[in-house]
Amino acid sequence: MKVYKAKSFTPELTNTQIETGCHTTRFISFEGAIQLFRQKCNLMELKDKPKGYRVTEQGIEIIY
Repeated sequence: MKVYKAKSFTPELTNTQIETGCHTTRFISFEGAIQLFRQKCNLMELKDKPKGYRVTEQGIEIIY
């Protein structure tokens, strides 16, 4: 699968590790990504903080 962009949110993983690694993922649409981050930003304590994301041919993957 071609990855167009990958971004890490944590110091534990680099952008390259997010792009090439095998992680638990969730496929969402662009609109879904916006809603997810708006909801997460509004919560004071996040249980399952995303570690990063990557943009692929199929859509946006949130890395947990």
